[in-house]
Amino acid sequence: MDSTAVALFKQALLPMVAILCGVGFPALVVYFITRYKLQRHRQLLDTVCKLADKNLPVPRELLDPPRHAGQSGSLLFRAFTLIGAGVGLALMFYQMQLPMMMGVGALAGCVGVAQLLALRLERKAPAQALADTEAPGL
Repeated sequence: MDSTAVALFKQALLPMVAILCGVGFPALVVYFITRYKLQRHRQLLDTVCKLADKNLPVPRELLDPPRHAGQSGSLLFRAFTLIGAGVGLALMFYQMQLPMMMGVGALAGCVGVAQLLALRLERKAPAQALADTEAPGL
């Protein structure tokens, strides 16, 4: 092989590997997660079929398992997470001297603040509605 061809191949190899890894790794993760969920679904279906064959009732918890507290997450936790991520992104872009990208962090932070505000208003609304119904007509 010609030395220029080898140099060109080496120069093109790194970007090709980076692109393949950048696309391939997330696709591989999605594949394994989907495969795991499909396997769990098939096991659940087999269990329900075995219970039905024996004329046993299917427990409600088997079809609709209870959610754990950390699984869905609280709205307050999500709001603070978004605010923290927004501040972190804004500081990161500021340190990288990319001030125009700080808006990405500001956007995430503003969504977190909006969620906090909505949570606060949501808690006040039932109390205010209860006070309005108890108060005599003015």
